[in-house]
Parts: sequence; structure tokens; C-alpha cells
Amino acid sequence: MTRAGGQRRGRHFPRILAALAALAAAAVPSGCTSFLSDLPVVGEPANVPPRPEDPGAFPAVHDMPPPRDTKPLTEDERRKLEAELQKVRDEQAAKVAPPPPPAPAPPPVAAKKSPDKKPPAKDQGDRQDPPTARNP
Repeated sequence: MTRAGGQRRGRHFPRILAALAALAAAAVPSGCTSFLSDLPVVGEPANVPPRPEDPGAFPAVHDMPPPRDTKPLTEDERRKLEAELQKVRDEQAAKVAPPPPPAPAPPPVAAKKSPDKKPPAKDQGDRQDPPTARNP
């Protein structure tokens, strides 16, 4: 059957079928990777040590670590350490950042021009501008 434009209805079917076949072909080997990796021919190179028979237990997630041997800092010790840290920070900041540049000197006072030396005024009363041509 054809549509009004003369096109067939199932023109995309072969493309869809080819895409599904390619997807299935890629999915089949991915499901067997653990099996293929255990084969001696396909899996590991010859110089890899053998795997242990017992893979080992999972790490103990809920076991708590043993208590610490050290005591927490007292308020005086904490203040002393904070002061030392601030001192070191200030010293390092002074080494890294250069001191601010000195303030610029005020500009020298310029001598004023005398008012009696004015440029001569141009007489434009008799002059006429040339006519401008229009751009066609």
C-alpha cells in the first residue's frame, strides 16, 4: 500500500530491525564476560599470579574502630594552637603579597598661560562652503 505521497508505510522497518539485531549482538557477549574471563585461553596473560581459592570476606562495615589513645585538647591548648596558626598565616601572607605601592606624588603645578597670547580669530564671514554633491 502506498500513501498519498507515494511512500510505503514500512520503509523504516529494515533499519529498526538492523538496529535491534546489532543491539542484541552486543548484549549477548556482555552477559558472558565473567565466564569468558575464567577461560585460560581468553582470560589472563601467563605472568599473572593465580587467583586465591577463597575470595575473602567483605570488610566489616558495622564494626566500630577501637577508642583513641589521645585526649581532646583543652581550651587553653586550643587557643594557643589557633594563635600559632594565625601567626604563621600572617607571616606567609606577608611573604607572598608585596607591600602596597607608595602613594603617588602630587602633580607639579603647571604655569598658567598669559591671557594676552590668544590665537588670532579666523574671519569666516566672507567664506562660503562648497556645495556638496548628492550621492545618487
